[in-house]
Amino acid sequence: VRNRFADGLQALTSHSIVDIEELLRDLARWRSAGFALDEQETALGMTCVGAVVYDSSRRAVAAIAMSAVTAALGEGTLEQTAAEVKRIAGQVSADLGAPRRD
Repeated sequence: VRNRFADGLQALTSHSIVDIEELLRDLARWRSAGFALDEQETALGMTCVGAVVYDSSRRAVAAIAMSAVTAALGEGTLEQTAAEVKRIAGQVSADLGAPRRD
């Protein structure tokens, strides 16, 4: 990852991650959580949550994602949405024969 972005990361919004070390920490945190959030990093006023779909060899083959207008997300909605996206990705992964990830 570091070599690919040796020239730096482009900010799309004021929330964009432009520091490679911060990006790597963010990726590690989301990998551990089983889902990822884009909180206005790509487009102001938009939030996205996504989770990876795995096949039977535990290879990433797809993703499930949901985007919403940030202002429309009420108290607890983002957490509930993240849990649901993660659950659906886990179910699709299980349907593809992926071993459970706890």
